[in-house]
Amino acid sequence: MFALFCLCVSCKTQQITPEQKSEHQEALASLRNGCFIVQLDALYPSSASPLTPALTEYKEMRESYLKANGGDFSYYISPNDGMRLHIGFPADRKENLRAEVSEGKKKRNGECRFHIKVRGEGIVDDRDVVILLRPHSNRCTVKVTQPGRVSQISMEGRVFPLKE
Repeated sequence: MFALFCLCVSCKTQQITPEQKSEHQEALASLRNGCFIVQLDALYPSSASPLTPALTEYKEMRESYLKANGGDFSYYISPNDGMRLHIGFPADRKENLRAEVSEGKKKRNGECRFHIKVRGEGIVDDRDVVILLRPHSNRCTVKVTQPGRVSQISMEGRVFPLKE
């Protein structure tokens, strides 16, 4: 009887609210349209060198974002977020980069995966960005790599429609 009660309680706590469903649908639509902003909350430099332990730690972010508007891509990392990463992305502000956003694929675990090829002036600005939108939420994981390099940065954030 106790096990049945615990099962019912766990199912009750996992219900999806209409607000969560709405946020997820808006985030999904904005990613598919290529007009979105990802408000970044945290940074996890997942492949930093063990010689630089400060780069392997979780860092909270509050004022930074990634943004796509049609074929344009830009990002801003606030100086208040206090990051200077050795791989060069993100670094302060970059605008007028070109981006190709994939249509998105749903994974088995319910996440939706969007791949963005970012191209700027020269190889220095080229990046591959993967956004994994969590199911029933506007929360996402962003993974950034530079073509030809092994290093990767993982960030957490929330996807919103771009309002201009």
